Parts: sequence; structure tokens; C-alpha cells
Amino acid sequence: MRDPITVVVADSAPIYRKAIQIAVNQLRPEVRFAEASNWQQLEHYLRSAKTIELLVVDLALSGLKSLSQLYALKTFCHCPIVVTTDSASLTLVQGTQAAGASALVCKSLSAQQFTIALQEVLSGKQCFPHVDALINASHATHQQHAFEYLSRGERQVVGRLRDGWKNRQIAEQLKLSESTVKTHLRNAYRKLKVDNRTQLVSIALSWPRLA
Repeated sequence: MRDPITVVVADSAPIYRKAIQIAVNQLRPEVRFAEASNWQQLEHYLRSAKTIELLVVDLALSGLKSLSQLYALKTFCHCPIVVTTDSASLTLVQGTQAAGASALVCKSLSAQQFTIALQEVLSGKQCFPHVDALINASHATHQQHAFEYLSRGERQVVGRLRDGWKNRQIAEQLKLSESTVKTHLRNAYRKLKVDNRTQLVSIALSWPRLA
């Protein structure tokens, strides 16, 4: 029989504290739990505790006002920290990583997914299951509205490129030099973070009609 581990659960809602305990017990039956319903209780316990193997803390915990408080915990709490939240954003993921957390998990995860996340952290890994989806969503949103970053001249050139026009045809129709057309395209590549005409057209196909 393994020695029991100490897990601290900090959440203002008793029902979530209980749910987290159930999830941890599925992985390690030999667990000593300590609970905190606000930041003051959590900080007091951590400063006095000798050994803690895991801390699970909710971002909505009463008294927790910024991620800098989590970062400060690392000076006297050297265990992995799992942060729970009602909803995640890419900025929040980056912030919790910078604060030294080992995981950020949404409370909307299924019990099985949540247990898997805890298992990864207890095995020494990091777990940010929302990162790829958030990055893809952010990239898709950027591309969908990317035409807003272009100047009027760049929109005119990209719009005609999308319709299959050659540089020479675009230059003649807009009464520009081919050099100016190429400059507009280079600017569009840079602003939209693409490398070639094919990628640019692929993005532009989802845009509304351009001037």
C-alpha cells in the first residue's frame, strides 16, 4: 500500500470541492484532503503545511484577484498547481502557464477528461487541453476578419487576385504599375502571415466582396 498523498482543493463551492476529491480518489485511494473556501484559508494552510503533492485551485476562489497571487505561491508551495475555470481563453492559458501552473482545465470537462488531466499532472506532466483548440479558433477568427487590416489599395489588389486575375491585368484595371501591385501583395502577405498567392487566395475566399 502506497503512502497517502496530500491534496489541497481550493474552491468557494463545496460541490466542486467534493467532485474534485472524487476524481482524485479514482486515481489514488490513499489521499489526505485539505479544503479551502477562500484565498486567506488557502494561503494560511500552505504556509503551515509540510508536504503537499497537488494543489487544485479555482480562478473564481474568493480573494483570488490576479494570477500574480498564484505566482507568489510558488515561493513556498512547490507542488504542481491545477487551475480550474468556468471558461478558458488563449490569454488565460498563457497567463496560468506564466504563473507556474501545471494545468488549466475547464469545469465543463467530463469527469473522465478531468481525471485524465489530474493523472497527467500527478505523473509530472503539464496539461492544457484547450490550447490547440483556442489557437485554431484565434487563427480562424483572425483570418476571417483579416481584410480589415488591409488598406483600400491592398483590398482592391487581393480582391482581383482572388478572382483569378494576373498582376498585369490588376495593374491595368486599377491603373497601377506592376511594381505597386507586387508591393500591395507583399504587404498583404506580411499582415496576414502567409507566404504565397495560394495561401492568400485561400483566406480571401471566405471574405465578403472586396472593393
